[in-house]
Amino acid sequence: MNNYQDCKQSHSQCLVCGDATQNPLSLQCKFFADGKDQVVGYHKVNRQLQGYNNLLHGGVASSLVDAAMTHCLFMQGIKALTAEMTVRFVAPIKVGDAIKIVGRIVSQRMGMY
Repeated sequence: MNNYQDCKQSHSQCLVCGDATQNPLSLQCKFFADGKDQVVGYHKVNRQLQGYNNLLHGGVASSLVDAAMTHCLFMQGIKALTAEMTVRFVAPIKVGDAIKIVGRIVSQRMGMY
């Protein structure tokens, strides 16, 4: 099993959470442990990320959730790839909104989280 920093280093050029020195286009979203099986991250939505006028692009919203899931596993020392992801959008996110992104392990079976 790896530790969080080893896992994170393997992900250092990520578009969502990468280091700006390694990926200047990264959103540089940071995630923090919030309990044993959960992480939280925060992001302020800027205009460059909009789809429809003044709304966050759904693909970017999905990427933020995907990054939270990844960091949740990193906190457990697990490196993994997303095999499948289903997203149900509940409400639009507006440009300028400060959002909280939560990733939580709810189940695990045969290496699938």
